[in-house]
Amino acid sequence: RLLDSDATEFQALLATFSINITEFFRDFHFYEAFYSKIIPELYSQAQALGREVRVWSAGCASGEEPYTIALLFAEAAESLQGLRCKVIATDVSAKALDTARAGVYAQASLKNVPPEIMAKYFVRTADGKYQVSPRLKAMTSFEQGNLSTMTPPKAIDAVFCRNVLMYFDKETQNKIQTKFYQSLRSRGFFILGQSEALMGEPTRMFETVMARERIYRRKESITPSPSSPASTGNMRQQQEAA
Repeated sequence: RLLDSDATEFQALLATFSINITEFFRDFHFYEAFYSKIIPELYSQAQALGREVRVWSAGCASGEEPYTIALLFAEAAESLQGLRCKVIATDVSAKALDTARAGVYAQASLKNVPPEIMAKYFVRTADGKYQVSPRLKAMTSFEQGNLSTMTPPKAIDAVFCRNVLMYFDKETQNKIQTKFYQSLRSRGFFILGQSEALMGEPTRMFETVMARERIYRRKESITPSPSSPASTGNMRQQQEAA
């Protein structure tokens, strides 16, 4: 009954089901590949139309992932003239988002960050923690939302949803990944965690780009499902609306 009447209590309960180990540059080899292979392609696509790159960090927890993404784009902008990026970060937990917006982290969360990058994008605080630079904060916005029910942001170039979908049942996973498809621009990227893989219905919407890194690309047309004509029709309508 409390959950029926108290939205705050309900959000707190949801947060207990999505406690992740979170740190900057988690799975360093993945971020190396994203920096060297994917960012240049996103840059080319955006520059051709004179626009910024838009990235959605879905299930951003306390903010380490979206700030890592912003940092990579900030670094890339030093050699890719005119590169601009906006990172839209969402999470169900209001408490985690408060931490993310503050942008202050213990040294343990930064153990994978090279010293020269630390000096460039973080400031040590009086209590021994580290504050994210204003530049990275300006590139990142945080919003509360439940992936299963929220309206997704539009015109996205890359969706990060790493180590989040495991907390949902298969039907809800498919529903959320359909939202990602609708949210992405043509040839946009979809990224899962290293312990996850694209399986089942979502393989009709995305193709593999880098298997080891769990990087996928939005298909231009959805592969038909012979066993479900009605479902195919619905997916076509979703594709046209995207």
